[in-house]
Amino acid sequence: MKAQRYIVAHRCGSGCVWLYAHDDCPNCGGRLDPTRIPSDATVISHTVVRVNPSGAPVQLGVARTTTGATTLCVIHGDIRGNGRDRVRLLSIDGRFHAIARGSRLEDEG
Repeated sequence: MKAQRYIVAHRCGSGCVWLYAHDDCPNCGGRLDPTRIPSDATVISHTVVRVNPSGAPVQLGVARTTTGATTLCVIHGDIRGNGRDRVRLLSIDGRFHAIARGSRLEDEG
């Protein structure tokens, strides 16, 4: 799973960036156009879900891109949990995954 350098986002004329499509910008009501943004992000909050259908613990987090857009994501790899962990976002089937920097998943292709 090679982490992408860019992800598709949606930007309005006022500069608001959203990772999920909306009919109009939730902030200003302006038209949103698809755009590419760097997949670099920072995990600003995280938790571990221990009770779930798979039975295995799953790390979930909130990641903020360099453009300021935030998203809920599944975290792969080790993070410190200090609010400054750098990750790359990867979109799979409409869900975001955060690949920890330096993890083996970041370099697999």
